[in-house]
Amino acid sequence: MAFDRTDPTLRVVQAAKERARAVLNDKSPKLTVLEKAMWQKLKKEQQQANGKAA
Repeated sequence: MAFDRTDPTLRVVQAAKERARAVLNDKSPKLTVLEKAMWQKLKKEQQQANGKAA
């Protein structure tokens, strides 16, 4: 069993990003504040990539 040396704070941020990506296309997912911030950022980036103004 390998020991995960990632900082606990970084693990929380990574988990929030993964959760936000998982629900990216939902209209109003139930998320924590951190997950919601990540979700909003990803939605904005997605809209900009599609050529739409945010």
